[in-house]
Amino acid sequence: MRPGVIACAVFLLAACSGPAIAPRSATPIGLGNDGSGMACTQQGQPNGEALIYCGDVSQPSGRVVAGIAPAGAAASQLVQASAWRTALDRRFDCRPAAGEALFGAQAATLDCSRRIGGWSRVAVAVVIDGTAYYGDADPAAALVLRRGIGVMAGRLPPEAAQAETVDEALAARRAAAQAVSSRDIRDYETLMVAGVRANLTENFAAAEAAFRQAAALQLRYQGPDAPARADPLLHQALQLSNLGRYAESDAVFATAARLVAASRAGTAHLADETVVPRLALYRGLSLLNQNRLPEAIVLFDEAERGFAPLAPPGQRVARPAGTAAPRGLEAAVAGLAEAQLFQDPIGASAVLGLISAKRSRAVALLRLGRLAESQQENQAAQQLADTHGMAQAVLEARILRTSAMIAEAQHEPAQALSLLTRSASAFNQVFPTSRPVAETELLRAASLFRQGRAEDGEQVCRRAVGLLQRLRGGASVELMMPCLDGLAAAADGASTPAAAEALRADLFAAAQLAQSSVTGTQIAEAAARLSEAQHDTRVGEAIRRRDAAAGTLEDLYRSLDAAEEAQHAGATPAGSSLANLTHAVELAEAAESDAEAALGTASPNYRQLVETAVSAQDVFAVLRPNEALAAIVLGEDHGWTLLLRDGRIAVARIPGGRPQMQALVGKIRASMQPGADGLPPPFDTGAAEALYRATLAPVEPRLAGADRLVVAPSGPLLSIPFGLLLSGPAGGDLAQAPWLVQRMTIAHVPAPANFVSLRRLAGASRAAQPWIGFGDPVPVTPKQAAASFPAAACQRSAMLLSGLPRLPGARAEIELVRQRLGGAAQEEALGAAFTRDAVLRRPLKDFRVLHFATHGLLPTDLNCQSEPAILASAVPGAADASSALLTASQIAQWDLDADVVILSACNTSGADGLPAGESLSGLARSFFFAGARALMVTHWAVNDQVTTILVAGTMQRFHQAPDQGLAAALAAQQRALLAQAHGPVAALAHPFYWAPLALIGEGGGAAVPSRGVRAGL
Repeated sequence: MRPGVIACAVFLLAACSGPAIAPRSATPIGLGNDGSGMACTQQGQPNGEALIYCGDVSQPSGRVVAGIAPAGAAASQLVQASAWRTALDRRFDCRPAAGEALFGAQAATLDCSRRIGGWSRVAVAVVIDGTAYYGDADPAAALVLRRGIGVMAGRLPPEAAQAETVDEALAARRAAAQAVSSRDIRDYETLMVAGVRANLTENFAAAEAAFRQAAALQLRYQGPDAPARADPLLHQALQLSNLGRYAESDAVFATAARLVAASRAGTAHLADETVVPRLALYRGLSLLNQNRLPEAIVLFDEAERGFAPLAPPGQRVARPAGTAAPRGLEAAVAGLAEAQLFQDPIGASAVLGLISAKRSRAVALLRLGRLAESQQENQAAQQLADTHGMAQAVLEARILRTSAMIAEAQHEPAQALSLLTRSASAFNQVFPTSRPVAETELLRAASLFRQGRAEDGEQVCRRAVGLLQRLRGGASVELMMPCLDGLAAAADGASTPAAAEALRADLFAAAQLAQSSVTGTQIAEAAARLSEAQHDTRVGEAIRRRDAAAGTLEDLYRSLDAAEEAQHAGATPAGSSLANLTHAVELAEAAESDAEAALGTASPNYRQLVETAVSAQDVFAVLRPNEALAAIVLGEDHGWTLLLRDGRIAVARIPGGRPQMQALVGKIRASMQPGADGLPPPFDTGAAEALYRATLAPVEPRLAGADRLVVAPSGPLLSIPFGLLLSGPAGGDLAQAPWLVQRMTIAHVPAPANFVSLRRLAGASRAAQPWIGFGDPVPVTPKQAAASFPAAACQRSAMLLSGLPRLPGARAEIELVRQRLGGAAQEEALGAAFTRDAVLRRPLKDFRVLHFATHGLLPTDLNCQSEPAILASAVPGAADASSALLTASQIAQWDLDADVVILSACNTSGADGLPAGESLSGLARSFFFAGARALMVTHWAVNDQVTTILVAGTMQRFHQAPDQGLAAALAAQQRALLAQAHGPVAALAHPFYWAPLALIGEGGGAAVPSRGVRAGL
């Protein structure tokens, strides 16, 4: 019989006459254990099929469906051509059929693999007593599948199914495949779905973590050369690019490209043909992230040429309204495509790829100023989505947002605002409490301000800020700056002082959420690492509970929006009434609040790692008399300083913004680079004074009389200690110059939220021991460094890591501080004894001071080191450098109760000359989360002798007067050095010597409850 005839015959089963199929029991039937040891049951469904569930996996491990076999048809024919085989081929790539005896009949079996993911699947067709039975299952459930067919066909009594082996020889042949359980496959699919969702909501760190874990599962079960691994790898590579980790991204792309090349060469088979053009598309998106626009367009063109032949030509046809849902075999065939836009996932993927290629090309053309071409490409993307029935809200939202940017560039503000409003509405349909919604609202606010609708813009800003606060995240400075400008202008024009102060409080809340890409990336990665690492702890459970509550609330918001739209249109809302949904939302909001409080209880330091905004009132509540907090935000052409003191906020505009501050910081740091003789060049006093004039001088009236300053800088300002700013001309004698440290003690914090949290924890240490120290690590070997950074793009990182020098002054510093603080001799580990394991073996929570005299490694130093770290000695004979790196994510898992962590020899000047203070702040967050109150760091390569005096003197002063705090101890030691800087040691007045140390975190000390708490310190 011709294949087409069989296919038509099977589709017409519902109209055929023949022996009736006995109804199946809905009671679960035990089928014994699968190959991985999980107990399996078979559950009949109303539509006539039966699903097989193994273990605690919520998705079925297999399914069986029955239908009347065409007259004279054999299993070998049905497995070659039938509706079942057609549906199977859409999702699986199957090898030639084999025969086997099954319950007295001749069955046909197929070994298949998923087209997307590459996971194995077993399929069986058999005709028993005129009825065709079709089934497919994960490989571990292969024997269970056959038992299920036997039960369904009445050949195997249910009570005997658990003990029936079916075919011992077959079991032996499939033993290797049974190592992959249904749980493993479901875990992979869950991770991929989670990664896609996180990407769509622009949580790139969480997406990267999910795709990385999915790729690791494939590596474990499919091996390093499995072509299907290319798919999660290129997804992971794109997320790394979205996070700005381009060297790592290129390395992962290269691995995916190798797997794709093997399939093209015929040495491996890649069932998902869309992976090839997707590799070009994602590489193009990575280039778009780097603003390499012409190169990106070339790859988008290549991707479109690859996707086009794989996309179906016709429009997707929906089932007419009122048509009855199918049953039996037809229902099973339709069920195979549930949650798919097409029954053919490859075709769906190809169309989505085409749409993405066109929209991405539109973005690139927009940035190049080619507006007409950009508009044409964006419209083509929209038309393609409509043609194929893919007018999903998330696609529409992104296309509309791109259209709005084009309209804005074409000086059509009204059209841009209309498109942004529609985009925000579309995002709200799918992700109502997500970052894309907040960012689109910020774009809307900017458009409203440009059109002179200031009050409307303020309202939209508040809505966006509130959403970002709920998300515990931020937005780019560029997106947030129009809100800062608008709120500042509104405060200046307010009718009453109270109204002005309220607007400045809103401005302060918004300013805290304005993040650079580095800060935003590191906060997101810290959150993702924390969620990933805390699977079995109280903190992890609290995070999961909070996230689940947020997900429930998001679903309810979506349902409420749909119900309101239906009511507005005069229709009766489907499902729950508006009143019921509103009540459910209120309960869900309360549940989310409870879950957030539970997380705060489980991890009081959570806010140290994951930045959130605090209110101005929160800051005022913890500021002490004569103390002020300055938060500084820098945009591309201007910035803002916000000074909080005595219940009032002063706001001042910073001209020039990030570029001008970067130039001034660069001049100051150039003054700290010693020459061949080891001496620094003359200090650039003009730059230090200009920085003060730009940032703090405009709020000088509110600073008058303050003797303590906490500064939360941003961008390049994170790379200098504020004590070296000059409040006036320096004159000829640097020892007598008006350094800011001469006027007040200074502490630095990554964000106001850190200050509030740390201040509330001040003086709470119960550690019994005064000090523990580690220093002078043995550098890793070139071989170890190369093994840690094997990719070609990472060779420079390997070379820099292995080239780090010994620190000859570290031992003297460690020993002197130990003596000053009364530490025990056995509480130090130096040289080869300073390993990561040596640190982790110590009860770190027992020490009030942790002292590391070692190198700090920041991502700007090593572009293939994705997170900040401090260097230890590698374990002797170690294959790579991993045992020598104490990374920020590992530090965050420590349990500390420390007043201060001293990190001497850290250098926040990156290898490319750009400041890396934001990475240092990321490292500080990890220490804060672990339980430290403060981090004392050095900002540049230091003079060993002077730095030893600085560190030891500061700690001795703190030991003698802990109630004065660390910031006061450091400032007093720096002033003492300046006072001595005359005659033979006049050179000490250069900030290279006295200013490298900075305190990040809690430096107050006034809240120490009793001297007894710090006995021995």
